[in-house]
Amino acid sequence: SMGITPYRYLLHVRVAEAKRLLREGMTSSECAYACGFGSPSHFTNAFRAATGVAPGVFAKSNILQVRA
Repeated sequence: SMGITPYRYLLHVRVAEAKRLLREGMTSSECAYACGFGSPSHFTNAFRAATGVAPGVFAKSNILQVRA
């Protein structure tokens, strides 16, 4: 009914939560495990595929936006 597979939906939910945690200052590795990914490298690959940027780049860009 969502128009996507259950795996894609779960991935979307995990990445959305990861964005929130990264904005709050959590490290990429901590975020990977907190969001249910098996390893930081799997998290990085999934995050980059979903957003177009690596988690570290995303976190740094949000830090710069908050400080500006």
